[in-house]
Amino acid sequence: MPSAKKTLGLLPVRGGSQGLPGKNSRLLAGKPLLGWAAESLANAPGIDYAFCSTDSPELAAMARTFGLESDPLRPAKLATSDSLVIETVRHVISEQAALGREFDRLALVQATSPFVTPLDIQKALDELNNADVDSVVSVARVPDDYHPSLMYRLEKGVLIHAGDSNDTFRRRQDRSAWFRRVGLILSTRVSTIQRFNALVAGRVRFVEIEPSRAINIDYESDFQLAEKVARNDKL
Repeated sequence: MPSAKKTLGLLPVRGGSQGLPGKNSRLLAGKPLLGWAAESLANAPGIDYAFCSTDSPELAAMARTFGLESDPLRPAKLATSDSLVIETVRHVISEQAALGREFDRLALVQATSPFVTPLDIQKALDELNNADVDSVVSVARVPDDYHPSLMYRLEKGVLIHAGDSNDTFRRRQDRSAWFRRVGLILSTRVSTIQRFNALVAGRVRFVEIEPSRAINIDYESDFQLAEKVARNDKL
């Protein structure tokens, strides 16, 4: 009988932030920002080891209060403003393997997308249970006002359709569905990362997120919007 797949739950956070300094520890509706995603990851079914990768001892200690492991700290060279998430992921997988923890799958959440739920994570992992799926991403439906068929790019002074021009004059309800990727949850196979050196590659499926939860916090205006959502205020 084949052994069960092992899943690493990962929350990567840096101590520094250019757009909104100190955002990962800033209180969102009374809870540190990183705590929102950390709690969901710690409580998600199917996660065998929930880990916070950070260069900050303060953020590491905070993550532990929400149920995540956080030792060892991330090397400073992987926590600069230019560092790529794929580099951190590969480092954590290698580091954990050296500690005797081998994983087949990864579920990655982000502190800057706080409204992920344990159910979102479970859905992404359920999709990955299909043998023909390599990666799963969270998406939100693109509002009709921003439908690609209504978008143009400027090329040598001429407007060029960004999407299918046949969709332009169709009724709104008859236009093709478009989605944008959002950062709440990403799940992928470790073999996919190794094969493509990418987090999203191969055969990709999705988990659809309601637009009200599809918030990525980079700037003060994003944080204020998240506060309204967290407090169930009317948007």
